[in-house]
Amino acid sequence: MESRADIGVVGLGVMGRNLAANIQDKGFGVVGFDADATQRGRAAADGLVAAASMEVLVVGLRGPRAVLLLVPAGPAVDAAIATLRPLLAAGDIIVDGGNSHYPDTIRRGRELAAAGLGFVGLGVSGGEEGARHGPALMAGGDAAAWGRLEPLLTAIAARFDGQPCCGHVGADGAGHFVKMAHNGIEYGQMQLIAEACLLLRHAAGLDWPAAGTAVAGWNAGEDASYLLAITGDILATRDGQSGRPLLELTADRTGHKGTGVWTVEAALGLGVPVPTMAAAVWARALSATRDQGAVDGAYAAPAAPLAAGDIGVALAAASLVAYAEGLDLIAAGAAHHGWRTDRAAVAELWRAGCIIRSATLDRIAAALRAEPGNQSFLDRRWTRGQLADALPAWRRVLAAGADIGVPLPAFAAAFHHAAGRAAPEVGARVVAAQRDRFGAHGFARIDRGGTHHAAWDGK
Repeated sequence: MESRADIGVVGLGVMGRNLAANIQDKGFGVVGFDADATQRGRAAADGLVAAASMEVLVVGLRGPRAVLLLVPAGPAVDAAIATLRPLLAAGDIIVDGGNSHYPDTIRRGRELAAAGLGFVGLGVSGGEEGARHGPALMAGGDAAAWGRLEPLLTAIAARFDGQPCCGHVGADGAGHFVKMAHNGIEYGQMQLIAEACLLLRHAAGLDWPAAGTAVAGWNAGEDASYLLAITGDILATRDGQSGRPLLELTADRTGHKGTGVWTVEAALGLGVPVPTMAAAVWARALSATRDQGAVDGAYAAPAAPLAAGDIGVALAAASLVAYAEGLDLIAAGAAHHGWRTDRAAVAELWRAGCIIRSATLDRIAAALRAEPGNQSFLDRRWTRGQLADALPAWRRVLAAGADIGVPLPAFAAAFHHAAGRAAPEVGARVVAAQRDRFGAHGFARIDRGGTHHAAWDGK
């Protein structure tokens, strides 16, 4: 093997092979490795160079060397790094392109920096199709390592209006933190769309194909998105044997890989409200744990059909809240860790290639640039205007769901998050008094400064 490859790819599963093929198509030399000989064989069949060992892969790289890891998050990443470290020299770079937890990325970056190696935590979104044809890429790490990788990464990234959906979003763990926030938004929006489908079926009275037509109609509007597009297709899909809508034959339960949990945990630690994301995580847990034998036979019939247009308006507003929660989490994480993460730039690099891409993101980026600062995105003039316009339809949707018993945890969480920011009061003064009564924690007064204590004994 000639020493000419520009980058090595470790992990030749579907994502690794597709990214390697993407890199090769863009004119860069790439050599891959996987411990599984079957995966190496598949890569070779796809026209890729597959090394027989990690040592052979490293020898086949042009110096200073760069190696991209696409292995499962956790111990597999540490094991791959441990194998690579003695084979690399100062100035070489390791890139983790998996869904690693950002604290692990921070730790790994520090350990490798001490050994003179560069490290980039690379958030990759778009699934196997994005990996092959252009993903959204969120890079975190030292600026020198990013500078060397930027030409290759921008070449393979998705494009929106000719601009690469790829960027350096901050130091050490910033790339994986931003990808984690992306995944939280993804959880929230997937659950919101699922609840909208329940409403179309049981509150609007549509069958599966008609519900698919409604979703496709929403996707033809100003809030078009990848998730709406695939959901329209899903609702229209029929079982090849019975001819029935395939969703009728699909078990009503789902799982997760834990990234949504990480998002909620990070938000709790930073004090950032993300109730829409949290509701989506709990909804998946509920689907996996409820007693199927205790399930009622059907929802109550609505007094009058709910308008599909109302559902679409409420869905667009709730999805905007999910975006806002992710962007607020990014702002808090950047402030806490000292990252200089530009939220408008993040919104722009999500406009193509990734799972949460939508037409709305262009308007979100413009709103962030029009009102700079780290205040909640829900407090921006543009956002408040968008949500205010949707409130009447949103209220009708929640009322209709309550009337017939359709659970709408994400719709309700998003509504109350948005409403709570603009409400005259949210009940916190009563909680503050309760805490002061039983725990002497003190409370703030609106007529004087400082922290105060009272007996709260009814006298």
